[in-house]
Order: sequence, then structure tokens, then C-alpha cells
Amino acid sequence: MGDKTRTRLGYISADGVVGASPQEPFYQPTVLADITDDNPAAACEAFGPMASVMSYSDADEALARANATEFGLSAQVWGYDAATIQYLVRKLVAGTVWVNTYRSFHPTVPFGGMKQSGFGKENGFDSVKVYTQRKAVVWDLPTDRVLPYSD
Repeated sequence: MGDKTRTRLGYISADGVVGASPQEPFYQPTVLADITDDNPAAACEAFGPMASVMSYSDADEALARANATEFGLSAQVWGYDAATIQYLVRKLVAGTVWVNTYRSFHPTVPFGGMKQSGFGKENGFDSVKVYTQRKAVVWDLPTDRVLPYSD
């Protein structure tokens, strides 16, 4: 484990994340409650069993805070008001937005982040385009040939 990882683990564990140390670099499933915007957990892209719970007063505040991070791999919206959910889904800057679910995948649906969260997309037609190139062909055919579907 590198010094940067040790420093990061020590820094986050000093803020209350249980189970992280250079000897045990894995977190137990953890819910961080009452997180404020200046807490590192509010702005990091955590890959692990960790949820940062932040309170908000309305959908616009939640949207602004979610989009304030430099990352945009995925987001979740939980609720029942279809109009609010559609508004949030359109405005969230994230490569994937799950609604009332999490980590639901299908091979035909592209997956990948926005902003500092990755490059390109996996799965779906978008991933096929990475391995292909478009080509334009202009062919001057003789005018005396019989065209298909002509009289």
C-alpha cells in the first residue's frame, strides 16, 4: 500500500469511518450520517460499502450539492413524485442515474462517468463505437446503368 493510500485512509478514519487502518485497509459497510459539505466524504468518489447521508431542504439544494463535486460516475434518486424525479434526472451531472434502485445493469445500457469520473462508456452501442471508425464512400457510377427500382 502506498503512502498516499495510507494518508487517505488515516485522514478519513480520523473523521469517524470505522475499520480503516494501514493494517486493515477495508471498510466495513458504513453509513456516515450528518455529513457537511466540507467533510471529505461529501466530495470523494468512494468505491466501497459506504453511504454519506446529507440533509437538504428542497430538491434544488440537493441537486446543487450533488453537482458541486468534481465527480459524476453515478447518482441515485429515491422518491415517488414523478415530476421531481424527472427534473432531477435531467439536471444531475452523472453518467448513470438510478431511480429507486441501485447498481441495476443491463449489457445494452451504456455505463460510464462524467466530469473526473472516467473516460468513455462501457456496454451498449457507445462501447462498440470505440472500436469502429466511420467511412464515407463517394462512388461516381456511369449514368448509363440501370438503377434499381427505376422504371
